[in-house]
This record gives sequence, structure tokens and C-alpha cells, in this order.
Amino acid sequence: MKTAYQLVIGGVLGTIVGGGAFMAYDTFDRERKLEEAEARQHEERRKAHADSLLRIRAAQDEQERARESEERLCADVIHDLKMFYLDSVLVEKPLKQNVRFGLPGCSSQDLKLMRQRLQIFHDSGDWYRVKLVSAQGSLFRYVKVLVQGRDIVLDEVR
Repeated sequence: MKTAYQLVIGGVLGTIVGGGAFMAYDTFDRERKLEEAEARQHEERRKAHADSLLRIRAAQDEQERARESEERLCADVIHDLKMFYLDSVLVEKPLKQNVRFGLPGCSSQDLKLMRQRLQIFHDSGDWYRVKLVSAQGSLFRYVKVLVQGRDIVLDEVR
């Protein structure tokens, strides 16, 4: 049979061992929870970074599409202006309403040379520069073009 002294010592030692085990488990559990919280924060930061990269890439793609669309529109306008000048202005007998675009009184040789060397450039905004080269030299016309739906309207000529 155990004495009261042994029982007290056993109780104290049990309490110490049990308390130590509880403290060790509690410390381990806190560390594990802290590591999990840090891992979640790291994952959230990584996801936020990836999302911001996706947003940046989407914005760059949108800018690229807008630039390509503007380049296509500019090429279409240049083509249509060139066809307008070749078909309506730089001809032997230009239409009366188109005389302001051409060069009244030019010889057929000058008109032929202008047709061969006709150049059209996008200047700025809605303005396009038409370069007409003849035997007398180069002339420039500035044409303001408005795009209305699928139609190209010549708004102003300088």
C-alpha cells in the first residue's frame, strides 16, 4: 500500500508531467496555427499578385487591340482616299463638285504623273495629308475625314 507521501509525490509529479505535456501541446498547436495563418497570407498575397498581373495583361491586350483597330481604320481611310483621288479627282474631266480636290487646268501628262506618285499619309486626328507630285513640284492637300459607321465622309479640304 502506498503512503500519503507517495501519493502526494505521485500527484505532484503527475501534475508536472501533465502540465508540461499540456504546455508542449499548446505551444505546438499555436505554432501550427501561426504557420497555417502565414501560409494563408502568403497564398492570398500570391493570388493578389497573380490577379494584378492578369489585370495588367488584360489592359495591355486591350490597348493592343485598340491600336490595331486604329491602324486598320487608318489603312482603310487611306485606301478609300486614294481610290477617291484616282477615280474622281485625277481624271481628265473631274466631276464639278470634286474640282476643289484636284488641280484644275493640269495637262494630261501632269495628271498621269500625279496618279503614279499619289501618296496619302495620316497626319493627326481626323486629318490626312495627300501629296500630289507633278512636273511643277509637289502640292499637299489636307483632308479631314469623318468615319460614320462604315462610311467615310470627307469633311474639309485645305
